[in-house]
Amino acid sequence: MKALLLVKPLLWMNRWLLLLLMLWPYGMAAVLLAGGMQPAPDDVLSVLKQESMYGIALVGFNGAALLGNEQRSRRIIMVLARAVSRSEYLLALLLAAWVPLLLYVTGFAVSACLLVSLAGASLQVVWKMMLLQLLAGVWLACLSVGFSIFLPSILASLAALGTASALTYLDGLGPGRLLAGMMRMPLTATPPVNLVDVLVTLAGSAVVFAVASVAFARRDLNLSAD
Repeated sequence: MKALLLVKPLLWMNRWLLLLLMLWPYGMAAVLLAGGMQPAPDDVLSVLKQESMYGIALVGFNGAALLGNEQRSRRIIMVLARAVSRSEYLLALLLAAWVPLLLYVTGFAVSACLLVSLAGASLQVVWKMMLLQLLAGVWLACLSVGFSIFLPSILASLAALGTASALTYLDGLGPGRLLAGMMRMPLTATPPVNLVDVLVTLAGSAVVFAVASVAFARRDLNLSAD
């Protein structure tokens, strides 16, 4: 409950950016439809995959920047002084990194359903891309927030996104396969989401968060008010 209460001000500070991200998929759809109301299936699929990767990148950059921003603003001092444990605080950062993806995926779903319908394809591709984004986003949020404990924001985001890219290229079990499946998703006859990869991704997210919580609890944050 404390973590949920902390998420709201974190999101409110970036409200205009979040609004822009929610509107971004509609802008992409408008650009594609400017060439005609019957977009080519290949063009639609290309746009959906680009938007999916934008959503994943959003989590990586946002999650890596949150802790650094909190320390620079010294808001972290006030938060941890109010009977909030470091694990709860880290969970709030994790949620603040993932919730924008949830808002982004909402706009993605509406615009993607329109584009796919106009292209005469099945809506299954939309729901599966949404699911893959949200699942992979949980794992990447844990990873980026975890890296931010040890690294500056830009290096943490590069480390998190680099790890995701490597696993995707290698088609690694869990998040690697989910991301690879999202990028290889056909517009018709979409394959089912592998339950093993889903469970491995969620379990991996829990392990990464647990390790990050231990590291964060032991790190000297130099929280003096001087």
